[in-house]
Amino acid sequence: MESVSRLDNKIDSVRDELKEDIAVLDCKIMGLSKRVDTLDKKIDMVEKNLSSQIEKVHSELVSHRNDTELHRCQPRRTLKKV
Repeated sequence: MESVSRLDNKIDSVRDELKEDIAVLDCKIMGLSKRVDTLDKKIDMVEKNLSSQIEKVHSELVSHRNDTELHRCQPRRTLKKV
């Protein structure tokens, strides 16, 4: 009976230690989850910013191209031989 009582105490001790370890891990996971959420929001902001900058550069390039095409030299007419 005494050996069963000791084993029961050891099991209870291990159970308590595991509960404490699980509580610590839960806390760490919550902290990591918050950090991941923050990073996700920052990534979304960067994507939106890059998208708007790309659109701006695209429109500037289109405008420049159109302006450049307007300034092309007209081909010269050949002179008639008399």
